[in-house]
Amino acid sequence: MVQGLQAAALEKHNVFYIQGKWLLALYAVVPILALIVIMDIWLFDVELKAQYLPDHPARWAYWALIFNLPHIIGSWVTFADKEYLQHYRRQFSHVLPIVFLLVLIVHEILGGMFAFVVFGFYTMYHVLSQQFGISMLLMGVRPSSNYEWWRWTSSVGAMFLYVIIFTGEATHQYEFGGIKFNDWCLLLASIFLIISSLFAAKLAKQAKHQIGVVYLWANVIMLFACLGAAKLEYFAFVVIIPRIVHDLTAFTMYAAHDQNRNKDQPVNYIYRFLSFTKLPYYILCPLVAICIAYPLTTSPSHIADIIVLTLTYFHYYFEAFIWKGQAPHRQSISIIR
Repeated sequence: MVQGLQAAALEKHNVFYIQGKWLLALYAVVPILALIVIMDIWLFDVELKAQYLPDHPARWAYWALIFNLPHIIGSWVTFADKEYLQHYRRQFSHVLPIVFLLVLIVHEILGGMFAFVVFGFYTMYHVLSQQFGISMLLMGVRPSSNYEWWRWTSSVGAMFLYVIIFTGEATHQYEFGGIKFNDWCLLLASIFLIISSLFAAKLAKQAKHQIGVVYLWANVIMLFACLGAAKLEYFAFVVIIPRIVHDLTAFTMYAAHDQNRNKDQPVNYIYRFLSFTKLPYYILCPLVAICIAYPLTTSPSHIADIIVLTLTYFHYYFEAFIWKGQAPHRQSISIIR
């Protein structure tokens, strides 16, 4: 991640920029894992899948700790700042309680498949919105109706892959019209991803910068790679691929933000408390996030689950606007092509 932050040449500013090439390089996980799948099938008789990969990611003990919660906590850490707390006070005082109530209603009262679909779709929408938004930024193109269609159709397609992975084994045996549940999900995912790629092609024609076009198609290829992994039942890879790209992209942004925001003196309460460590913020950022995420992830308490869900949904809500326009967060990051 450090390679993704380039110190400015001007000593008086000491600003860290996020390199577009670094963000693009994160997609190398796609061909790497694809090669591992091919080798496992052709050379090792799927021993990797059978012996070492979980058939259900939710059963991986530290799945959330490694691939989900830390980057969410990293986002929350940025708000431990007097100016930010004042700027976003209405969201914390009004929206946060509403999110908490919605979590109780959706996950505690309604529950079941409804809660699963809501969480699955919102998660995919959040993950892809970040990556697709960066595509538009790198292309130098403003979001349009084509962008919205690309984002929504991709999110629906990805959600069907999510359903395959996280629904119970018994559900997979259901048949509708003589077609198994999993096959229906794969078919629907394929349809939506093909449609989404058509909108991506339209957007690519409007690009002003080539790196943005490459980044756009990297996202399209990533989704089809996940589709292929689901078809071959490498379910862990379906989740690992977008999570690695999304989480490392997010941590790159948080690290650059924290480094620039606190470059003169720590204004963030947590970093002020930890100033004795003398560690740069791009190291403290993931370290603090993991240390906070660990007890929440490993706690057997049901209350911890509700807290995690509330933090997650509120994170999805905040991330939709804090990095845009004139928002305070946006003023502390710069992305160069």
